[in-house]
Amino acid sequence: METKSEFDSNNEINEQTGEQLQELSHSDKIVGIFTEPLATFKSISLFPLRTIDWLLPVLLLYILVSLSAIVSMTNPLLKAESKKMRYEASEKQIESMVKSGALTEEQANEQMKVIDKNMDQIFSPTAQIFSTVSILVFGFIFFFIISSVYYVFSKFVLRGEGSYKSVLVASGMVSYISMVQVFLITVLSMITDTWYKDLSIGTFMGTGKEDLGGLLLSKIDPISIWVFAVMGIGLAKLFKSENTRKYIILVFAIWLGWSIISFLLAKNVPFLSFLAF
Repeated sequence: METKSEFDSNNEINEQTGEQLQELSHSDKIVGIFTEPLATFKSISLFPLRTIDWLLPVLLLYILVSLSAIVSMTNPLLKAESKKMRYEASEKQIESMVKSGALTEEQANEQMKVIDKNMDQIFSPTAQIFSTVSILVFGFIFFFIISSVYYVFSKFVLRGEGSYKSVLVASGMVSYISMVQVFLITVLSMITDTWYKDLSIGTFMGTGKEDLGGLLLSKIDPISIWVFAVMGIGLAKLFKSENTRKYIILVFAIWLGWSIISFLLAKNVPFLSFLAF
């Protein structure tokens, strides 16, 4: 059986012009994701998919998220606000347990005393290391789960000609755009001394996610929309489809649909609120 030489594996022949095409370097792919995503993913689809094209950006994204949290904690006002939010979230959870009969008032008071006593330990160096490891581990788990969802819909609903790795590469490469979002959120939080979870209209308007209207406003985020649009383009090209629009619609439908479903679930089962994205 013939095998491609190393040179051939990095070059393809353009069927229309007969010209030899050379595979983009990873750095060229990064630039292309921002400037010409359609052409970049088209080029990626012509060559064997590279593990580095999804592993490196996802790893860098989660490292950046961890560093963002660490840097933010150097701001005393952000640190104080974070403590307050954690305390109020714990208080709300314990109150719901008291209402459901899982805890008595006396047990709830004891729980709050313990939480208050251990609050400073949450921001210790050891806790930050544990938090970083958790972000990496659970981040990759979440990444693989979401990629599986995209794969099922792309492969079996839209009948695309791609593999699971096609989804990993598309999802991974758009992580470079997500890094811009993390960076801007961190800078904005440090400058304003206020925590920002995203750059959505809902956040700037100060609306919460307690109702469906607030949830939908939180989805009107220019960079998030950019990320999912490019993700749709990536899936279309890597699944050999000329109909890019249907993949973009698919990605936004999954994003918004799951957000609404998880919102409704969290309303009835509060501890499932972590499912929202």
